Amino acid sequence: MGKKNINIGWRFANPDAKIASVRIRGLNIIDYINKSNNGFNLEIFDVRRLSIYDIVIFSKTYTSNDIDIALKLKKNGQVVFFDICDNHFLLGAERVKLLNQMLSISDRIIVSTDALKEVMVTMNIPETKISVIPDAIDNYNPSKSLFSLTRLVGRIKLSLFFKKLDSTSLKKERRIIWFGNHEGSVSDSGMAHLSKLKDLLTNINEEIPISLTVLSNSRSKFQSIFSTWSIPCLYYEWNILTQEAVLSSHGIAIIPVNLNDFTIVKTNNRVLTSIINGLNVVADEIPSYREFNRCIFLNDWEKGLRTYLTDSQRGREDNRQGREIIEKNYNLNKISNEWIRTFSIR
Repeated sequence: MGKKNINIGWRFANPDAKIASVRIRGLNIIDYINKSNNGFNLEIFDVRRLSIYDIVIFSKTYTSNDIDIALKLKKNGQVVFFDICDNHFLLGAERVKLLNQMLSISDRIIVSTDALKEVMVTMNIPETKISVIPDAIDNYNPSKSLFSLTRLVGRIKLSLFFKKLDSTSLKKERRIIWFGNHEGSVSDSGMAHLSKLKDLLTNINEEIPISLTVLSNSRSKFQSIFSTWSIPCLYYEWNILTQEAVLSSHGIAIIPVNLNDFTIVKTNNRVLTSIINGLNVVADEIPSYREFNRCIFLNDWEKGLRTYLTDSQRGREDNRQGREIIEKNYNLNKISNEWIRTFSIR
Protein backbone atom coordinates (compact mmCIF):
# COMPACT_ATOMS: atom_id res chain seq x y z
CA MET A 1 0.00 0.00 0.00
CA GLY A 2 1.40 3.42 -0.97
CA LYS A 3 2.08 6.23 1.42
CA LYS A 4 -0.98 8.34 2.24
CA ASN A 5 -1.02 11.83 0.78
CA ILE A 6 -1.08 14.73 3.23
CA ASN A 7 -4.16 16.95 2.77
CA ILE A 8 -3.65 20.61 3.59
CA GLY A 9 -6.25 23.37 3.67
CA TRP A 10 -5.06 26.98 3.38
CA ARG A 11 -7.45 29.40 5.05
CA PHE A 12 -7.47 33.07 4.05
CA ALA A 13 -9.61 35.94 5.29
CA ASN A 14 -10.17 36.62 1.59
CA PRO A 15 -8.57 34.34 -1.05
CA ASP A 16 -8.25 37.17 -3.57
CA ALA A 17 -5.13 37.02 -5.74
CA LYS A 18 -5.04 40.82 -5.78
CA ILE A 19 -3.84 40.69 -2.17
CA ALA A 20 -0.05 40.30 -2.24
CA SER A 21 0.27 38.12 0.86
CA VAL A 22 -2.49 35.78 -0.40
CA ARG A 23 -0.76 35.45 -3.75
CA ILE A 24 2.86 35.23 -2.63
CA ARG A 25 2.44 33.29 0.62
CA GLY A 26 -0.50 31.14 -0.45
CA LEU A 27 -1.80 30.70 -3.97
CA ASN A 28 1.64 30.50 -5.60
CA ILE A 29 2.77 27.88 -3.08
CA ILE A 30 -0.44 25.84 -3.42
CA ASP A 31 -0.14 25.79 -7.20
CA TYR A 32 3.55 24.90 -7.25
CA ILE A 33 3.43 22.09 -4.69
CA ASN A 34 0.33 20.54 -6.27
CA LYS A 35 2.09 20.45 -9.65
CA SER A 36 5.12 18.82 -8.05
CA ASN A 37 3.14 15.65 -7.24
CA ASN A 38 5.14 14.95 -4.08
CA GLY A 39 2.54 13.55 -1.72
CA PHE A 40 0.86 16.76 -0.63
CA ASN A 41 -2.61 17.86 -1.69
CA LEU A 42 -3.13 21.57 -1.06
CA GLU A 43 -6.31 23.56 -1.54
CA ILE A 44 -8.04 26.71 -0.35
CA PHE A 45 -9.72 25.74 2.90
CA ASP A 46 -13.34 24.62 2.62
CA VAL A 47 -15.12 24.24 5.96
CA ARG A 48 -17.37 21.58 4.43
CA ARG A 49 -14.24 19.44 3.96
CA LEU A 50 -12.82 20.13 7.41
CA SER A 51 -12.54 16.47 8.38
CA ILE A 52 -10.25 15.55 5.45
CA TYR A 53 -7.41 17.93 6.33
CA ASP A 54 -4.27 16.75 8.06
CA ILE A 55 -3.05 20.33 8.39
CA VAL A 56 -4.87 23.65 8.15
CA ILE A 57 -2.85 26.83 7.63
CA PHE A 58 -4.49 30.04 8.82
CA SER A 59 -2.96 32.82 6.73
CA LYS A 60 -2.99 36.07 8.71
CA THR A 61 -6.59 35.42 9.77
CA TYR A 62 -7.61 35.03 13.40
CA THR A 63 -11.23 36.10 13.89
CA SER A 64 -13.35 34.48 16.57
CA ASN A 65 -14.69 32.17 13.85
CA ASP A 66 -11.14 31.19 12.87
CA ILE A 67 -10.37 30.39 16.49
CA ASP A 68 -13.49 28.23 16.78
CA ILE A 69 -12.43 26.29 13.68
CA ALA A 70 -8.88 25.93 14.99
CA LEU A 71 -10.13 24.57 18.31
CA LYS A 72 -12.35 22.07 16.52
CA LEU A 73 -9.40 20.92 14.43
CA LYS A 74 -7.26 20.46 17.51
CA LYS A 75 -10.02 18.49 19.20
CA ASN A 76 -10.11 16.20 16.17
CA GLY A 77 -6.35 15.65 16.35
CA GLN A 78 -5.63 17.74 13.24
CA VAL A 79 -2.66 20.09 12.99
CA VAL A 80 -3.00 23.89 13.01
CA PHE A 81 -0.43 26.20 11.41
CA PHE A 82 -0.54 30.00 11.51
CA ASP A 83 1.28 32.12 8.92
CA ILE A 84 1.84 35.86 9.35
CA CYS A 85 3.97 38.44 7.55
CA ASP A 86 3.22 41.67 9.46
CA ASN A 87 3.48 42.88 13.03
CA HIS A 88 -0.15 42.60 14.12
CA PHE A 89 0.72 43.24 17.75
CA LEU A 90 0.31 46.93 16.81
CA LEU A 91 -3.34 46.69 15.78
CA GLY A 92 -5.23 47.32 19.00
CA ALA A 93 -6.17 45.42 22.14
CA GLU A 94 -9.08 43.39 20.73
CA ARG A 95 -7.10 42.27 17.68
CA VAL A 96 -4.08 41.39 19.82
CA LYS A 97 -6.25 39.35 22.19
CA LEU A 98 -7.53 37.25 19.28
CA LEU A 99 -4.03 37.03 17.81
CA ASN A 100 -2.63 35.66 21.06
CA GLN A 101 -5.41 33.08 21.20
CA MET A 102 -4.57 31.87 17.70
CA LEU A 103 -0.85 31.79 18.47
CA SER A 104 -1.44 29.68 21.58
CA ILE A 105 -3.65 27.22 19.67
CA SER A 106 -1.28 26.80 16.73
CA ASP A 107 1.12 23.86 16.56
CA ARG A 108 3.50 25.87 14.40
CA ILE A 109 3.86 29.56 13.59
CA ILE A 110 5.38 30.59 10.27
CA VAL A 111 6.74 34.12 9.90
CA SER A 112 8.21 35.85 6.88
CA THR A 113 11.35 37.47 8.33
CA ASP A 114 13.87 37.01 11.11
CA ALA A 115 12.82 40.42 12.44
CA LEU A 116 9.23 39.24 12.83
CA LYS A 117 10.47 36.11 14.57
CA GLU A 118 12.26 38.35 17.08
CA VAL A 119 8.99 40.17 17.73
CA MET A 120 7.25 36.86 18.35
CA VAL A 121 9.92 35.78 20.80
CA THR A 122 9.64 39.06 22.72
CA MET A 123 5.90 38.35 22.99
CA ASN A 124 6.76 35.07 24.77
CA ILE A 125 6.13 32.75 21.82
CA PRO A 126 8.51 29.76 22.20
CA GLU A 127 11.28 30.03 19.61
CA THR A 128 11.05 26.29 18.92
CA LYS A 129 7.47 26.81 17.73
CA ILE A 130 8.45 29.36 15.05
CA SER A 131 9.65 28.76 11.49
CA VAL A 132 10.89 31.51 9.16
CA ILE A 133 9.90 31.13 5.50
CA PRO A 134 10.59 34.17 3.29
CA ASP A 135 8.55 35.33 0.33
CA ALA A 136 9.33 33.78 -3.04
CA ILE A 137 9.34 35.78 -6.25
CA ASP A 138 5.81 36.62 -7.35
CA ASN A 139 4.97 34.74 -10.55
CA TYR A 140 1.22 34.40 -10.18
CA ASN A 141 -0.45 33.63 -13.52
CA PRO A 142 -4.20 34.25 -13.56
CA SER A 143 -6.47 32.10 -15.72
CA LYS A 144 -6.85 33.63 -19.16
CA SER A 145 -10.45 32.52 -19.55
CA LEU A 146 -11.47 33.85 -16.14
CA PHE A 147 -10.04 37.30 -16.77
CA SER A 148 -10.71 37.77 -20.48
CA LEU A 149 -12.80 40.96 -20.07
CA THR A 150 -10.47 42.29 -17.39
CA ARG A 151 -7.51 41.64 -19.68
CA LEU A 152 -9.15 43.62 -22.49
CA VAL A 153 -9.88 46.58 -20.23
CA GLY A 154 -6.37 46.33 -18.79
CA ARG A 155 -4.78 46.47 -22.25
CA ILE A 156 -6.76 49.59 -23.12
CA LYS A 157 -5.80 51.35 -19.88
CA LEU A 158 -2.19 50.26 -20.32
CA SER A 159 -2.06 51.66 -23.84
CA LEU A 160 -3.38 55.02 -22.61
CA PHE A 161 -0.85 55.04 -19.79
CA PHE A 162 2.06 54.32 -22.14
CA LYS A 163 1.00 57.28 -24.29
CA LYS A 164 1.24 59.52 -21.22
CA LEU A 165 4.57 58.00 -20.29
CA ASP A 166 5.93 58.48 -23.81
CA SER A 167 4.77 62.11 -23.77
CA THR A 168 7.47 62.83 -21.18
CA SER A 169 10.07 62.05 -23.91
CA LEU A 170 12.25 60.37 -21.30
CA LYS A 171 14.20 57.19 -21.88
CA LYS A 172 13.51 54.24 -19.62
CA GLU A 173 16.48 54.91 -17.31
CA ARG A 174 15.06 58.32 -16.38
CA ARG A 175 11.65 56.95 -15.40
CA ILE A 176 11.25 56.36 -11.66
CA ILE A 177 8.45 54.31 -10.11
CA TRP A 178 7.01 53.64 -6.67
CA PHE A 179 4.53 50.80 -6.19
CA GLY A 180 2.53 49.43 -3.28
CA ASN A 181 -0.63 49.85 -1.24
CA HIS A 182 -1.48 53.51 -0.63
CA GLU A 183 -1.62 52.71 3.09
CA GLY A 184 -0.84 49.66 5.19
CA SER A 185 -2.35 48.33 8.40
CA VAL A 186 -0.92 51.30 10.29
CA SER A 187 -1.12 54.96 9.27
CA ASP A 188 2.64 55.58 8.96
CA SER A 189 3.08 53.45 5.87
CA GLY A 190 2.51 53.39 2.13
CA MET A 191 2.38 56.28 -0.31
CA ALA A 192 2.88 58.93 2.37
CA HIS A 193 6.53 57.87 2.72
CA LEU A 194 7.23 59.42 -0.69
CA SER A 195 6.75 62.94 0.66
CA LYS A 196 10.23 63.02 2.17
CA LEU A 197 11.74 62.67 -1.31
CA LYS A 198 9.99 65.68 -2.82
CA ASP A 199 12.87 68.16 -2.46
CA LEU A 200 15.52 65.69 -3.61
CA LEU A 201 13.59 64.61 -6.71
CA THR A 202 12.77 68.23 -7.53
CA ASN A 203 16.43 69.25 -7.33
CA ILE A 204 17.57 66.29 -9.43
CA ASN A 205 14.91 67.06 -12.05
CA GLU A 206 16.39 70.53 -12.53
CA GLU A 207 19.63 68.90 -13.74
CA ILE A 208 18.45 65.53 -15.05
CA PRO A 209 14.87 65.41 -16.34
CA ILE A 210 12.94 62.58 -14.66
CA SER A 211 9.38 61.39 -14.17
CA LEU A 212 7.71 59.61 -11.26
CA THR A 213 5.02 56.98 -11.65
CA VAL A 214 2.94 55.81 -8.70
CA LEU A 215 1.49 52.32 -9.14
CA SER A 216 -1.05 51.98 -6.36
CA ASN A 217 -4.69 51.72 -5.36
CA SER A 218 -5.84 55.23 -4.45
CA ARG A 219 -5.94 58.01 -7.02
CA SER A 220 -7.34 60.40 -4.41
CA LYS A 221 -4.36 59.75 -2.12
CA PHE A 222 -2.03 60.29 -5.09
CA GLN A 223 -3.67 63.61 -5.94
CA SER A 224 -3.55 64.80 -2.33
CA ILE A 225 0.21 64.21 -2.17
CA PHE A 226 1.49 65.01 -5.65
CA SER A 227 -0.71 67.84 -6.94
CA THR A 228 1.94 70.41 -5.95
CA TRP A 229 5.00 68.52 -7.22
CA SER A 230 6.81 70.17 -10.13
CA ILE A 231 8.18 67.00 -11.70
CA PRO A 232 5.97 64.96 -14.06
CA CYS A 233 3.97 62.59 -11.82
CA LEU A 234 1.80 59.85 -13.31
CA TYR A 235 -0.65 57.51 -11.62
CA TYR A 236 -1.60 54.00 -12.67
CA GLU A 237 -4.16 51.92 -10.82
CA TRP A 238 -2.54 48.64 -9.77
CA ASN A 239 -3.77 45.65 -11.74
CA ILE A 240 -2.48 42.11 -11.34
CA LEU A 241 -2.57 41.63 -15.12
CA THR A 242 -0.57 44.73 -16.07
CA GLN A 243 1.80 45.18 -13.12
CA GLU A 244 4.79 43.63 -14.88
CA ALA A 245 4.31 45.70 -18.04
CA VAL A 246 4.13 48.93 -16.05
CA LEU A 247 7.12 48.13 -13.85
CA SER A 248 9.35 46.99 -16.72
CA SER A 249 8.77 50.26 -18.59
CA HIS A 250 10.72 52.11 -15.89
CA GLY A 251 14.36 52.15 -14.84
CA ILE A 252 14.43 52.82 -11.11
CA ALA A 253 12.21 51.68 -8.24
CA ILE A 254 12.24 53.82 -5.13
CA ILE A 255 11.25 52.32 -1.77
CA PRO A 256 11.22 54.98 0.96
CA VAL A 257 10.45 53.55 4.38
CA ASN A 258 9.86 55.38 7.63
CA LEU A 259 11.41 52.95 10.09
CA ASN A 260 9.00 51.88 12.82
CA ASP A 261 7.78 48.74 14.58
CA PHE A 262 5.55 47.91 11.61
CA THR A 263 7.95 48.49 8.71
CA ILE A 264 11.06 46.96 10.32
CA VAL A 265 9.66 43.42 10.00
CA LYS A 266 8.55 43.73 6.36
CA THR A 267 9.76 41.29 3.72
CA ASN A 268 11.94 42.10 0.72
CA ASN A 269 9.19 41.30 -1.82
CA ARG A 270 9.25 44.79 -3.34
CA VAL A 271 13.00 44.50 -3.91
CA LEU A 272 12.48 41.07 -5.49
CA THR A 273 9.65 42.30 -7.71
CA SER A 274 11.65 45.34 -8.80
CA ILE A 275 14.79 43.44 -9.73
CA ILE A 276 12.95 40.64 -11.54
CA ASN A 277 11.23 43.29 -13.67
CA GLY A 278 14.56 44.85 -14.67
CA LEU A 279 14.58 47.78 -12.28
CA ASN A 280 17.35 49.19 -10.15
CA VAL A 281 16.47 49.91 -6.54
CA VAL A 282 17.11 52.84 -4.22
CA ALA A 283 15.58 52.33 -0.78
CA ASP A 284 15.68 53.02 2.90
CA GLU A 285 17.21 50.14 4.80
CA ILE A 286 15.22 47.53 6.67
CA PRO A 287 16.72 44.21 7.78
CA SER A 288 15.31 42.13 4.92
CA TYR A 289 16.92 44.43 2.30
CA ARG A 290 20.50 44.09 3.61
CA GLU A 291 21.18 40.91 1.65
CA PHE A 292 21.02 43.05 -1.52
CA ASN A 293 23.27 45.88 -0.32
CA ARG A 294 25.91 45.10 -2.99
CA CYS A 295 23.46 45.64 -5.84
CA ILE A 296 20.99 48.25 -4.60
CA PHE A 297 21.49 51.56 -2.83
CA LEU A 298 20.36 51.70 0.80
CA ASN A 299 20.00 55.00 2.69
CA ASP A 300 22.05 56.91 0.10
CA TRP A 301 19.29 58.49 -1.91
CA GLU A 302 21.09 61.18 -3.87
CA LYS A 303 24.08 59.03 -4.83
CA GLY A 304 21.85 56.09 -5.71
CA LEU A 305 19.48 58.05 -7.90
CA ARG A 306 22.22 60.00 -9.68
CA THR A 307 24.22 56.80 -10.28
CA TYR A 308 21.37 54.91 -11.90
CA LEU A 309 20.17 57.96 -13.84
CA THR A 310 23.57 58.48 -15.45
CA ASP A 311 25.36 55.10 -15.48
CA SER A 312 23.34 52.50 -17.36
CA GLN A 313 26.23 49.98 -17.32
CA ARG A 314 26.31 50.09 -13.51
CA GLY A 315 22.55 49.69 -13.49
CA ARG A 316 22.67 46.58 -15.68
CA GLU A 317 25.42 45.00 -13.58
CA ASP A 318 23.61 45.66 -10.30
CA ASN A 319 20.42 44.18 -11.69
CA ARG A 320 22.32 41.10 -12.85
CA GLN A 321 23.78 40.59 -9.38
CA GLY A 322 20.36 41.04 -7.82
CA ARG A 323 18.88 38.40 -10.10
CA GLU A 324 21.59 35.97 -9.07
CA ILE A 325 20.67 36.40 -5.40
CA ILE A 326 16.98 35.96 -6.18
CA GLU A 327 17.49 32.88 -8.32
CA LYS A 328 19.60 31.31 -5.58
CA ASN A 329 17.54 32.17 -2.51
CA TYR A 330 14.00 33.13 -3.52
CA ASN A 331 12.98 30.90 -6.42
CA LEU A 332 9.61 29.22 -6.01
CA ASN A 333 11.09 25.72 -5.90
CA LYS A 334 13.35 26.57 -2.93
CA ILE A 335 10.65 28.36 -0.96
CA SER A 336 8.07 25.64 -1.67
CA ASN A 337 10.52 23.05 -0.36
CA GLU A 338 10.87 25.09 2.83
CA TRP A 339 7.10 24.87 3.25
CA ILE A 340 7.21 21.11 2.62
CA ARG A 341 9.91 20.66 5.28
CA THR A 342 7.78 22.68 7.69
CA PHE A 343 4.75 20.48 7.02
CA SER A 344 6.79 17.62 8.50
CA ILE A 345 7.31 19.45 11.79
CA ARG A 346 4.45 18.73 14.19
